[in-house]
Amino acid sequence: ANAVKEKRLKEEKFIPTIRNIAKIIIRISKEDTPLSKEYFRWAMEKSKKAEIIAKIKDYSKLITAFDYLEELTEKEIKNINLEKPILPQLEEKLKQKMSEIIGIPASEIKKFDPKILKGIEFIQENEEVQELLKKGLKGEYKEYYDSLPEAKKTIKEMQKIGINIKEWEKTREIKFIITSEGAREIETNQKVLINTAKQVVIDALKGNYVNSKSLFNKIKKEIGVNPKNIETKEQAIKAMKIITHELKGVKNNKEVENILFHANEVEIGFETEITAQKGRKAQEAYILKFTDKNPTTTLAVGNASGICVAIDGINNWTLPLYLKDKATQLPEIWVVKKSGGRKRVGNAFLFAAKNKRGEPVLIIDTINVGGKYKGKEKLMEKIIQEIIKYAERVGFKKVLMGKNYNDAAVYAIGKYPYKAFYVEKIDYLEEEMYADSLPEGLKGKAIYYEVK
Repeated sequence: ANAVKEKRLKEEKFIPTIRNIAKIIIRISKEDTPLSKEYFRWAMEKSKKAEIIAKIKDYSKLITAFDYLEELTEKEIKNINLEKPILPQLEEKLKQKMSEIIGIPASEIKKFDPKILKGIEFIQENEEVQELLKKGLKGEYKEYYDSLPEAKKTIKEMQKIGINIKEWEKTREIKFIITSEGAREIETNQKVLINTAKQVVIDALKGNYVNSKSLFNKIKKEIGVNPKNIETKEQAIKAMKIITHELKGVKNNKEVENILFHANEVEIGFETEITAQKGRKAQEAYILKFTDKNPTTTLAVGNASGICVAIDGINNWTLPLYLKDKATQLPEIWVVKKSGGRKRVGNAFLFAAKNKRGEPVLIIDTINVGGKYKGKEKLMEKIIQEIIKYAERVGFKKVLMGKNYNDAAVYAIGKYPYKAFYVEKIDYLEEEMYADSLPEGLKGKAIYYEVK
């Protein structure tokens, strides 16, 4: 019903009179009315009124507004032509709310990665995350991680199998330049999305959340090939639309929510595809950063690439576990701006494991990079090679890389052997661990790219 109202409002000939702008503000500020990003965009473009933000009291709507405004380019911001800067005003409202939730001065919130503000609902419901953030601000997070009983057990086992803990936890930055040729950019980006679409199909069919045979046949009839053999952009989009339509009625199922998230990721990815000119070369400077897992920044690491463990994502409960887990490392990928600043654009998840002989094995669960950045194929290969060097310093005998929902997997095809390995993640956490590449129960056989 709300979508119909929004559509009607948008289709009517809109004259920005004081009365009409007032109607928009009333609609957005009403507590029982959901707010879509699309409607907020339309409202801002039509009203050009910063006071809209002041009227919003529901912070879930504030996050919708924050999402939209943060994604705008400088040109789009200029087009809106607001009476005054609106993003700082919005940030201040969210910081004030975060201050009330955590019980610290609002001035301290400025030390957080701004994207952590998107997780305000999750943080309000999770006292452990609130404590993590406090310890991050006080600089007590490392001591906290080390003091946990499960951490001590994890370190003991890692040392026993020959892992150098000092090297494993050492913070460092590796800087490099990637030169790319524009002609390959669209092709390689499409490969990543098609690879994700194939995994979505596999997950949707194996779960039997709806009649799998019927779902298989519907997709096959629509795209003309076996759904597991998607090859084109058009086939991928059609398959994702069918899966979304068929599975959206399944309620209270985390696996289905995950499938729908990635199906939507594919559709959006193709809608916002990068453009490139044939033969044009470009350079981009990157940094691979091994961090100390400070909660005030690392809790938002998934937001850079838009993955499901983002602080406002469907699997946001995962990051606090990764922070506490001594057998998990979270290197970050940054791009260096022409102005000299830097922006976090992606991440990798690394797990310490062992094989049947008890030898240390490093698992690259995923490498994900968001945004329209150049040279992704070379970037992925460079990151894999740097992780291999890191693994050798730490003492791992083998490095394996997962395929599921991993942006780097498509670039590994044909370069590395792809076969089954027995792995056992080192794990003493009481909570259940989520990962895309690990076998069920965190030990057993799974298929990986053998990158070393």
